[in-house]
Amino acid sequence: MRAVILSAGMGTRLRPLTDHLPKPACPVLDRPLFWYGLALLARSGIREVAFNSHHLAEKLAEVAREGARRLGVAVTASHEPEILGTGGALRRLSGWLGSEPFVVLNGDILFDVDLPAAIEAHRREGAVATMVMRPMPPGAPWRPVHVDGRGQVVRIAGDGPPPRGTTPWLFTGVHVLTPEILGPLPPGASGLHEAGYGPLLAAGAKVCAHRDDGYWNDLGTPARYREGNLALLRNALPRGRFALLDLPPVGESYLGPGARVEGEVRGSVIGAEALVPAGAVVIRSVLWPGTVLRPGERLVDGVAAGELRVPAAS
Repeated sequence: MRAVILSAGMGTRLRPLTDHLPKPACPVLDRPLFWYGLALLARSGIREVAFNSHHLAEKLAEVAREGARRLGVAVTASHEPEILGTGGALRRLSGWLGSEPFVVLNGDILFDVDLPAAIEAHRREGAVATMVMRPMPPGAPWRPVHVDGRGQVVRIAGDGPPPRGTTPWLFTGVHVLTPEILGPLPPGASGLHEAGYGPLLAAGAKVCAHRDDGYWNDLGTPARYREGNLALLRNALPRGRFALLDLPPVGESYLGPGARVEGEVRGSVIGAEALVPAGAVVIRSVLWPGTVLRPGERLVDGVAAGELRVPAAS
């Protein structure tokens, strides 16, 4: 089985951090976000992975190649001079994907999914597509996927009243797909939900919802990015499933290799080779690798990346 990690987005809501690194390359506990999805795939026995790129593509490629080397995975890059969307990205890779089922992940989300269980459910149900879901949090801003009592997807991110007898779910960005979903996709840019899933649902194809209650965070804003880093201090991800990443021991705070703390640090992630000098205070914050604070500087509920200081309160 092969997999695609969708990674070409601009990370607009995470700016200005993503002016310097593409979102999948941003560090989470000193490891690029992209590596977490790659580690899940490798742990599940999937060793051939393609990814698409656009924004700061060479930096993403460097991260992908290093992650592949560390995790024992072969990666194939699909650079998009113009963004093709989720549907266009997969259509462009259709020859590489071949005729077997494949997995698709979003490369800009931090999540924990029992991927072998989702793949097994897909095969057991004989589905054309399986979408990995979790309960929709009250008041969440994301558009829901509506699922009926049989576990079949009825509507994806639609408008208007919910279809009768359905429940709204949060889509995690993880799919198990058969090549049949690629058939309706037009040449050029397209959205997978509209141009791929839409015609399948209209034709009555079997699209299943598979529930998984693992940690999920879209890291879409500085506040959510900070929370994702701090969640790993609370062991939000099961270490066994992410064993290939060799996640470091954590406590109230994390200090990366070569980091120096001469001031005060509480409940924070201090990246490799970063410096918190005498008199500086860091509380519930994230310092990117190599970041040097000023003596006496105070960072609370924020992200420091080089010279950048980004407020990130919830």
